[in-house]
Amino acid sequence: MVDFRSTKTWSSSLEIKSQDKFGEERGILRSSFLAARTKASLLVQEIARDLPEYTSHDITHLDALWEYCDLIIGDSLDLNPAEAYVLGLSFLTHDAGMSLAAYPNGLDDLLGR
Repeated sequence: MVDFRSTKTWSSSLEIKSQDKFGEERGILRSSFLAARTKASLLVQEIARDLPEYTSHDITHLDALWEYCDLIIGDSLDLNPAEAYVLGLSFLTHDAGMSLAAYPNGLDDLLGR
């Protein structure tokens, strides 16, 4: 599996660039995404405990979505940093609700009790 930071989508949008007039703004988005990724990783690691019959839905699954993005858009599209940031956050949250840890009161919240 490729590190998500080596994908075209990441490197063309959120990676550090030399002589970048928007480097500070790009850095804010990058830092915010990486902090969210750390938190999402803690949440999705619980999915295997809550739903052991499911396939892997840990951080490696979420990171792999950057590779799929590269395959889908190829060279036909470059995302700007804001677009890549929002897409990356959607990658992080798309399975998060599968963990009971996403609900403060666990199963009671999920069942609406």
